[in-house]
Amino acid sequence: MAFSLIEALEARALLSASTLAKPVVAQLPNLLGEFDVTGSLAAGVTGLSLIVKSQKRSGAISGSLTADDGVTGQFSGTVNKKGAVHLALKGSSLKFSTQVVATLSGDALDGRYTSAIGRHHQAGTFSASRVVPGIAGTTGAVTVVTPPMDMSTGAWESNTQVRAFVEQQDLVLPQSVNLDISVPGTSPNTLDANLSPGTVRAGTVVNCYALHFDVVGSPSVANAIELTGSITIRERIIGLIVLSNSLTATNGILGITGDIYPYGSEYGLELNPAGGGTSDVVTLSPDRHTVTIDWRTANSADNIRIVTAAP
Repeated sequence: MAFSLIEALEARALLSASTLAKPVVAQLPNLLGEFDVTGSLAAGVTGLSLIVKSQKRSGAISGSLTADDGVTGQFSGTVNKKGAVHLALKGSSLKFSTQVVATLSGDALDGRYTSAIGRHHQAGTFSASRVVPGIAGTTGAVTVVTPPMDMSTGAWESNTQVRAFVEQQDLVLPQSVNLDISVPGTSPNTLDANLSPGTVRAGTVVNCYALHFDVVGSPSVANAIELTGSITIRERIIGLIVLSNSLTATNGILGITGDIYPYGSEYGLELNPAGGGTSDVVTLSPDRHTVTIDWRTANSADNIRIVTAAP
């Protein structure tokens, strides 16, 4: 009887622990972007690039392929939470089919393939690396990365990095987009937030980049973490989107399709002329190619969008 009582108490303790524990949900790695392949994925096809254009929350992906000799095609497949990738490639201008099994680690894709062109079959290993278009360089804490599918506040934290990433390339704006800063200079200045609102008209072809800084946990304002750095873009910067309402309003237009973004009033920068606390500073260079930041954050994330003219 004593043994039964002990078992019952242990079972109750286990039930209580499983009820209170928060489940850890792994995110799908982000496979979007262009990957340059080293080697070949089909006989005679060289200089191959895989462009992942769509990734759904289920892990289904699709995209197109191009090669130096003009070969084009399409592919579809899946990626799981462990980074395992399966692709089925089909050539359009050259009739071939290739099956790929690979692993994604950061911006590197490595694996094996089997390919068929008519009666000719080929198999082997390959490696590919993600291309980061448009970003010429960064300094300080600004680090170019591939974003996860969930970028909501608290989901993607770091005390040492301001993450920089590509959101859109060669996007034809379906509607006009409002900017908070459209003139070079530093915001805030000694008097006010120094905003210079502007509008990018519908039909304009743009690229969009983002900076994201979300500290670990929720430290007090007195213990806010400060990071500085800069990012240089090859294209001409039309302007910046830095305020919470403006960022929220453009998530569906300029954001990565299918990704989860922050919403609400604590999303953008705090541009306080008096400084201190969690006040932020952002500067657009006179040549419109570099954005320099000095950000302080505690219990909410700092984010901006950089809108450029597509070349």
